Amino acid sequence: MYWLPITMRCISWQNKWMDELPDEISSFLDSHRSAPAPKAEKRPITEEEMLKILSGADKKDYEKICAEYGFTDFRGILKKLKEMKKKVDVEMVKVLKPLEDIEAKVDTTVIFDTILELRDPNTRLMWFKENEMLRIQYSLGKYEMKQMGTKFMLHVTGVTLKDSGTYRLEVGDKTLTAKLNVIDEPLKFLTELKPLRVTERQTAVFEVRLSKKTDLPVIWKVKGKELKRDEKFDVSVSEDGLTYTMKIKDVRHSDIGDYSLCIGDMVASTQLFIDSRFRNYLQVRASSEKPGEGIFVSNLKNTRVKEKGKARMECELSSKDVFIKWLKDGKDITHNPRYTFLREGKRAEIIIEDCDLADSGEYAIVAMQESDAHEYVSSANLTVDERFATVKSGMSDIQSPSRSPAEFCVVLNDEKVEGVWLKDGKEVTDMKGVQIVKQGAVHKLIFDKVGDEHEGKYTFRAKGAESEAVLAIADPPVIDPNVLELLGAHPVTVKAGHTATIKIPFKGKPMPKVTWYKDGIEMMDDERTKLEKDSESTVLTLISACGRTAALSCCV
Repeated sequence: MYWLPITMRCISWQNKWMDELPDEISSFLDSHRSAPAPKAEKRPITEEEMLKILSGADKKDYEKICAEYGFTDFRGILKKLKEMKKKVDVEMVKVLKPLEDIEAKVDTTVIFDTILELRDPNTRLMWFKENEMLRIQYSLGKYEMKQMGTKFMLHVTGVTLKDSGTYRLEVGDKTLTAKLNVIDEPLKFLTELKPLRVTERQTAVFEVRLSKKTDLPVIWKVKGKELKRDEKFDVSVSEDGLTYTMKIKDVRHSDIGDYSLCIGDMVASTQLFIDSRFRNYLQVRASSEKPGEGIFVSNLKNTRVKEKGKARMECELSSKDVFIKWLKDGKDITHNPRYTFLREGKRAEIIIEDCDLADSGEYAIVAMQESDAHEYVSSANLTVDERFATVKSGMSDIQSPSRSPAEFCVVLNDEKVEGVWLKDGKEVTDMKGVQIVKQGAVHKLIFDKVGDEHEGKYTFRAKGAESEAVLAIADPPVIDPNVLELLGAHPVTVKAGHTATIKIPFKGKPMPKVTWYKDGIEMMDDERTKLEKDSESTVLTLISACGRTAALSCCV
């Protein structure tokens, strides 16, 4: 904060000129000075003139001044003076940036912001939704008021459709309004139910993920009939309320058929099959008169992993002297570098690192013996589920000085989920002076030196997760030292009755509050005083400056 004392001296240039003349010339002028003109008859002062005089005087002198000018309607003039000051008081609140309408998605945070210049910093601000005042202190974090310099904000967290409507800010005699339109995106399936092929007596798992939580009843159906949870069927929902899972234990041929998930008018359907080509028990020779000896001591088992996870499928053979090859969906993958194959004695294993959705499918191991021309097969299904995350710790708004470092940070509940950063809706890819860093579940957007080009709304978006925050520059006001030195060393001199203009340049963001004082009393706009301010300077204009010295000061 800057406090600038300024001395303004009003002088009569005619008197100064006369004082500096030589004595001979001064005597000559005095001897030839014409006789004073007869005084004109004094006319009564008008009400308008009286108001102008009183507006620049102290309250305690009102009665005395009225008596000097012979103005008798003292009560009437006081009433009109009060009304005139009310008009001036209208500018006690200046709106530099009004509220703006906002459109937002469900479960996001909304920020209403306005830039106000308040003459009285204790002016009360009241927020309303429709006609009901917001009880912010009792909202349990739903609403939060913040101030940054002259910027006043209302944060509304976790918006729902009920939050849509008109919001109103009342401050002084000013009323500002803006509308909030909350968009509720339609409920949809993010993943589909896929046909599932399992071997007999294994567990089949169907899973589907929704775009948002729902209060609608969720019904699983088997062959058109509503499924009832029992020892055979297990139905569950994830902690975030978005993923619905159904498990069918000990699958038999009687379980083959259509399966569906119904939510309101939405239906996702698929089919369950039992693979009769590969059975996970001892295979026999098709042409042999007697059963072959057992090849698989233990078989491959159905496996389920999340995207980016590691999948392992293994089996045990009856002998280490067995030739094997691996298949995926019927195609040989034995020499594919995507997979890691291990063989230790009688154990055989396939490992799939960093699984993606395309790795889902049926995997089979084919075993052969030298003395046997037949192939023996064990198979199982690998299911790779999309990896969704939730925000464990979200971003916070940043107010940073220019050229200072800053960073946004988001912590997810899953370190393997990737995400993207957006600025004002556009993806951040190659922004100068900005780094994108991922450390496990921690995602950071780091600014080396914050500049005007970095201001805006930032969004971090990952599968199932989103966080938003605003970056704003907050520079304290700075005035050129040369201006400070000049105003402190030299008084501002103006001829009495003329207009005096004092301009003080400054830099600051957001726009700082500026207050002018005269002889210790705050100055306000009136007929003789004009106060102006823009983003780079403040200007005081005094019309018809009085013929005396005044102590002015400017607080920025």
